Amino acid sequence: MKQTALIALLFFATLGLALWALGVWNSEPSKVTVLDAPVVAPPSAIGDTDLTGSTTAPKDEPTPEIPEFVAPVRVLLLSDRHRSFTAWLEQMWDFVPAIQWQAWHTNAAPEGVRTSAITAPPALEKAPAGPDLEGVQVLVLAGFDPATMPADFWSRVADRVKSGSLGVLVVADNRFAAATGAEPSLASILPVKGVKGVVPSSPGSADLAGVYPVPALLRATEAGTKHAATRITPWPEWSRRLWDQQASASYDGRWETKYCAAVDGPVDGATVLVQAEAGPTRAASIVVHDSPTRRVLWVGGFFDVTDPAYRGSKSIERIRAMFISWIWFLAGSKS
Repeated sequence: MKQTALIALLFFATLGLALWALGVWNSEPSKVTVLDAPVVAPPSAIGDTDLTGSTTAPKDEPTPEIPEFVAPVRVLLLSDRHRSFTAWLEQMWDFVPAIQWQAWHTNAAPEGVRTSAITAPPALEKAPAGPDLEGVQVLVLAGFDPATMPADFWSRVADRVKSGSLGVLVVADNRFAAATGAEPSLASILPVKGVKGVVPSSPGSADLAGVYPVPALLRATEAGTKHAATRITPWPEWSRRLWDQQASASYDGRWETKYCAAVDGPVDGATVLVQAEAGPTRAASIVVHDSPTRRVLWVGGFFDVTDPAYRGSKSIERIRAMFISWIWFLAGSKS
């Protein structure tokens, strides 16, 4: 009897984890209550990790790098509504209590869903205005229509970025990527140019810009294997090996997408860190502008990454480390 009960318990636990995972990346509104992720103390440089990457690489696969936060970082996330992807970002951030996030959704989040970090700060009671940005160090736009905010809000964002006091993460989706690229103040700071909507790639064509009939694999460039925002480990050879694994069509936990916002390319001074690869086609996926007066990260493709990305613990651990590294880098940390 005890053996039967144990088998049943293991079955339902496994089934529950599988069902949870298979909904994480859905771009539809979240239909489940988000479970709180464990809260742990912010890690120092993980045992075998040297943030400078100057030591001899380990023989065995290293733990994905989660950088050390020496002080709390205020994060404001804006989205049109609570989605599985925004919930996933928030859960990953909750692993580092120093990331003190608040989320504002144009359409209110479902009852019972948290809209701020477990410890601090409190949930927003109304839409943020320009002055509310003063205490924010990282602004995250994840499927957000810039027309929701007045022009002076974006002007203030651009001014803060150019002063070096604000980092911006844009997670581009199929609905608002083009509008984000067209907003004048945002266009002045984005690391990409010529952002296209989901429109025919050429007059009369059935192909849509940024849409892949067969999923495109997400692969780091040489720069991406070393940059603090996208490297998986501080050792370039290991980072390259792990990124190549994530971009392998035969890998069960591969990172791939059927949509990556189409752009004309990086602006002067920006660097492509990750590309979407579909056959011989290469498109910019993650692009960074990394300077004291322009710390902005454009992320395409991850909003709609396909099911294999969350199969197995290795893919989850790697993507969690990257989501946290985005915030670490945009807050002004350097390595």
